Amino acid sequence: MPSSATPNDIQEAYILAWKLGCKGLTVYRDQTKKDQVFEFGASKESKKMLCPTDKVELKKDGKCYKCSICGFSTCEL
Repeated sequence: MPSSATPNDIQEAYILAWKLGCKGLTVYRDQTKKDQVFEFGASKESKKMLCPTDKVELKKDGKCYKCSICGFSTCEL
């Protein structure tokens, strides 16, 4: 949820989840923790994606980011 989400917004999300038959719900509010799980929109500082093996920057290839050395790939959904 955006950082501007109110307690009422969160309550409405829980009620909707219950009506839809969800067994659980986790709420993440953007920009509320130093090290957050998800980031939405443009980042304040552009982070380079690095290959975990070769430590070189991954290059965008369609919906994926690939390492030009070993072929490691990560794809966006």
